[in-house]
Amino acid sequence: MGGSNTEYGYGIAIGPDGAIYTTGVTFSADFPTTTGAYQTTLIGSGDAFVTKTAFAFYKQFSLSIKGLF
Repeated sequence: MGGSNTEYGYGIAIGPDGAIYTTGVTFSADFPTTTGAYQTTLIGSGDAFVTKTAFAFYKQFSLSIKGLF
């Protein structure tokens, strides 16, 4: 996920806005955080994290092609 040590992902979900939410644990003292985050430094040997990945362009669609089967 971006730190210099080990991270493990434990969960992933897609929000109603199309953003991807990832949860896990980090053992990195330099795990990247955003300004205003609840906790920005590693406390203890490992800390839980929640990461939101949003995309500038998100399009959901479906397609039906007749006559193939």
